Amino acid sequence: MLADSHFWLVKSTRRLLAWGTTLQVALDYLETLPAATVAHQFDLLADAGLSGSEVCFLGAPETMNDVAARIVRKIEHLSPGMPTPSLSQIYILALRQLGHADAEEVLHAYLRVGMR
Repeated sequence: MLADSHFWLVKSTRRLLAWGTTLQVALDYLETLPAATVAHQFDLLADAGLSGSEVCFLGAPETMNDVAARIVRKIEHLSPGMPTPSLSQIYILALRQLGHADAEEVLHAYLRVGMR
């Protein structure tokens, strides 16, 4: 999924980018989606077979944790009883959703990340 999302980002921006940029852009894009959409996608994620028992992370700036925390707060506000998604689930969902974004949305997310 990371490779597909990275390819889509490179193609959409027409730039050769670092792998870590893909996750930053994916999180930025996920944050722009309505809370109801994100919550629904988390429900679907459980059945997608994308979560394993082993956890590993790419090196990433601390600001990514801030974005992930804002996403969690947004969906918790919508669905107070919903279990809190793990950081890895947020990252997986962000990459998955980036793959569904159109090229213009991807480019806008990339430009927002570059301005931080």
